[in-house]
Amino acid sequence: MIEAYDGQDAVEKFGERQEEIHLLVLDIMMPRKSGKEAYDEISKLKPGIKALFVSGYAGDSITHTDILAKPFKARMLLNRLAGMFN
Repeated sequence: MIEAYDGQDAVEKFGERQEEIHLLVLDIMMPRKSGKEAYDEISKLKPGIKALFVSGYAGDSITHTDILAKPFKARMLLNRLAGMFN
């Protein structure tokens, strides 16, 4: 797991270690760059990368099927991730 402080940090860290990263877990609402903006930039570097978005409130900022609403239990996260890799 690689922690990023905000969306811009996520893009920068991905650029440094993209070969090691196979899944993104991004909060939709992040400082400096939203999760959607970070994903859009990252997916240009590595098309087809899997992403799971989490949010306490998504609003209309994203129309993506892989949104996990906060709060969630570890089992919910594990089930969602397992479904993404099956």
